[in-house]
Amino acid sequence: MHQLAEFSPINELAPLGSEQRVFVAEHPKLGNVFLLQHPKAFVNQQQAERPGFVAPAITAFTDDHWRYLVLSATPYPLSFRQLQQRIQQGQLSGLNAIISLTQLLLKAHQAGYILRELNAEALYWSEDASQVLLLHCPQASTIQTVRPGLSNTTLALQSLQTLAPEASGRINCPLDQRADLYSLGVLAYALLAGDFPFTQQDALALIHAHIAKAPPSLTEHHTAKDGRLQQIIQALLQKDPNQRYQSVTAVLADFERCLQPYNEQSPFEPALYQGMQRLLFTEHLYEREQDLETLVQAFHEASSGAGSQLVVVRGYSGSGKTSLIEQLPPKTLGSKSFFIQGKQDQYLQSRFYSALSAALAQLAEAILQEPTDALQRWCHQLQQAAGEDAYLLCELAPEWQPILQAGPKAPTNTSGNTELRRFDQLTYRLLQVVANQGYTVILFLDDLQWADRATLRWLEQLACEHDQQRLLLLLSYRDNEVQEQHPLSFTLEALARSPMVQHQLELTPLSAQAILHLLADTLQTSTAEVSPLAELLLQKTSGNPFYLKQLMQKLYETQLLQYNDAVGWHWDSRAIAQLNITDNHAAITSERLSRYSTKIQRLFQYCTLG
Repeated sequence: MHQLAEFSPINELAPLGSEQRVFVAEHPKLGNVFLLQHPKAFVNQQQAERPGFVAPAITAFTDDHWRYLVLSATPYPLSFRQLQQRIQQGQLSGLNAIISLTQLLLKAHQAGYILRELNAEALYWSEDASQVLLLHCPQASTIQTVRPGLSNTTLALQSLQTLAPEASGRINCPLDQRADLYSLGVLAYALLAGDFPFTQQDALALIHAHIAKAPPSLTEHHTAKDGRLQQIIQALLQKDPNQRYQSVTAVLADFERCLQPYNEQSPFEPALYQGMQRLLFTEHLYEREQDLETLVQAFHEASSGAGSQLVVVRGYSGSGKTSLIEQLPPKTLGSKSFFIQGKQDQYLQSRFYSALSAALAQLAEAILQEPTDALQRWCHQLQQAAGEDAYLLCELAPEWQPILQAGPKAPTNTSGNTELRRFDQLTYRLLQVVANQGYTVILFLDDLQWADRATLRWLEQLACEHDQQRLLLLLSYRDNEVQEQHPLSFTLEALARSPMVQHQLELTPLSAQAILHLLADTLQTSTAEVSPLAELLLQKTSGNPFYLKQLMQKLYETQLLQYNDAVGWHWDSRAIAQLNITDNHAAITSERLSRYSTKIQRLFQYCTLG
């Protein structure tokens, strides 16, 4: 077993995070090495567990309270910052460095990984920049597509520097390998420009820049005079993943084209869709612009202190109610607000507050991410508001225990209904504490056609609380499942009589024109080209967004809709016309799951039972 004393001299390099330090050292037998230092409490990463695209560990050892991974530092002497300087001074080619980094990313993607973050401080290059070493990538995942939660990020600024907009968890967009292409674009930009495209020192401001701001142009930098490089990096830095390159293979091919002299007779066009292997839908919502504007305006009214706002969104199952509301959080970025949501479950209607408890748990998690001084103030005020009733919330949502420090439930003879009323009043008080701090709570309760009676009563009482401020209450339900005598109907009538400012949104099926544009954007072609297909899909789905996308996915999986680099997207109109499609969510999902192996189907069953 090695000891730290065996390594000398030891020089500290830029850290990878608050608890991850890096050293370069000499060892009489191992030679020039990197030492990655972690607290012992960290999960040990043995050599076999490190992905193949990450620097392999020669050995590992513990010393005092630290765990060390030993990695070979030969031949990787150049840090990201040193490489930047040499490129700016004209000593090294920025293109060669970018190509070596792209090759590293290709290796990761071919192994099925999403890196999720590319920390510049974890990258070291060879003297000629033709080889690159990645020391550490703790966020790497083999899951093909992830939808991050809408919560505050706790990543360090150096990680946020390369974070893709969708990786922030603040926009309604799944996270896949294209997020790594954005990070690649940021690093390529920084190598050529000498600085990162966004340099804000506040985490929220930096995230907002990635989501909403355009980076300064590269045209003025002498290291990026090649217009082809500028085009490639500009494509990598697109906010919408569908407008970026779709595969790292295409990126590498275009960077390598830049090694050849520019031919003015053959204009350069980035091969964005070369090597595309999946059907990818745009996150844009068609014919919902006015509805989204209503949501944004309601948020501004609530956050200005003008009074609580209620927005009720109704529509047929699959009409896009949830997708619409999840477009709101990016519009509130930079404001003092908490977006929390809960979804009612068809099979949990007998469980009180199931959706509400999920939303309140998110609120606790968001408050716990506040800085230490602010968190102490939050805890003090919330504990005062909760009083002896704190246990009622902590039992339902244990995430509140670190904040409220609830004691054990005292013996009592009170009835269940009395405790429910006390719980309701407790949550109203806590919401008011949040409002008094100048924060707006955006509370979204989804699929209320399956709401339990306690939740419905909670909503009715909330609407009558005249002192509730800075609250935006968003409710959605399937109006095709709510008849006149449905319990939700009575709650909606009670809400309509409340003093809250109210907005009603009804989502209707997509028009033929909207479907035409959705197909043109998804298949990256003209509306004229997809017009016959649009007519077929309108007939099959009646303009329902969910069924439309499910049908397109089915066409792709059964190869009735295909892509190749030579001709782009093409389809079999005759076979599509003969397809049957159901308008039942469960049937559609069951049919898709039936294509998986029996083992995978059992795994899905196990997950749903959990």
